[in-house]
Amino acid sequence: MRTQKYVTEKMRAYLVDWLAELHYKFKMWPETLYVAIRIMDGYLAVITDINKSDLQCLGLAALLIAGKYEEIYPPDLKTILRVVNQVVTKAEILKMEMNVLTTLQFEVTFPSVHRFSERFARLAQMNER
Repeated sequence: MRTQKYVTEKMRAYLVDWLAELHYKFKMWPETLYVAIRIMDGYLAVITDINKSDLQCLGLAALLIAGKYEEIYPPDLKTILRVVNQVVTKAEILKMEMNVLTTLQFEVTFPSVHRFSERFARLAQMNER
């Protein structure tokens, strides 16, 4: 975040909290949230001059991409826009989605802490408690 011109760590934290709320509201898989945040952070690492006003659009685009990648039945864009009260337009999200995917060169697969912790718990024979 030190390389960002307009976005601060606090703004990113608010965006992650907001994405977590949306993630919960749509009852998505836990991995989807990790992928969305990784996509968002990957984009912010490359594009250092994103405006504060485009941050919500980036978060929604990252959640949309992650949902398409991880979920069996991801929420469609119309439903997402209805839930967020049309904060951004459909065209803006689709444009941001394309920008994100081309910037990341369509690389959205990566090892995550969620999969690691699941595997570790299974190997350690841990129970829910």
